[in-house]
Amino acid sequence: MKYKAGDRIEPFTVKTIKGEDVIIPDPQALFTHIQFVRWGGDPVTMTHLAPFKRASRRIRDTGIREVIFFYSDLEEVKKTQEGVRIDIVADPAKNYYRQFGVETSPKSMQNMSAIKAWYEGFITWKSNRNYGENGPNGLPADFLIAPNGKICTCRYGLHAFDQWQVNEMLNLARLYEPTAHLLEPVPIPDEVEDTVVAG
Repeated sequence: MKYKAGDRIEPFTVKTIKGEDVIIPDPQALFTHIQFVRWGGDPVTMTHLAPFKRASRRIRDTGIREVIFFYSDLEEVKKTQEGVRIDIVADPAKNYYRQFGVETSPKSMQNMSAIKAWYEGFITWKSNRNYGENGPNGLPADFLIAPNGKICTCRYGLHAFDQWQVNEMLNLARLYEPTAHLLEPVPIPDEVEDTVVAG
């Protein structure tokens, strides 16, 4: 089943790769933004998520809870996502992907922006092609959810790199939130990612 804007979801709890329980939607957040991406070391996903990692503190400061689902197992996701200040969920059984109607397509990489993102991710970040049992054909999806469970807007990607970018997501949040002045666009400079540094 695919959702559409205006649908409502019942709250549910997921466990992050840090072992923490997170309620979706977060009742204390302005919005919960959930992303469904591909496998743990997917070069396309690495390229897509880099700006979100750099802007994670700014996103939190606007009151948006960011939750990202991967269809790899826990250990595979940890190889590239451990230490990131965003809630990351490993869903190798794809239970939540099915719940939200997130699909696959053999044409997921048949787009120039997806091909460009793949090469950028493979060269620049710690990525790999070990996509595991769920295959390389995953499509992404985005959902912006209000605290009461209403899906304000959503997007089912048509190819592997077809997802909201950071400022696009914040602009959508501004559109659906009366206190729009709280949601200034976030510049994405070339800077160190907002990660936890082990002491």
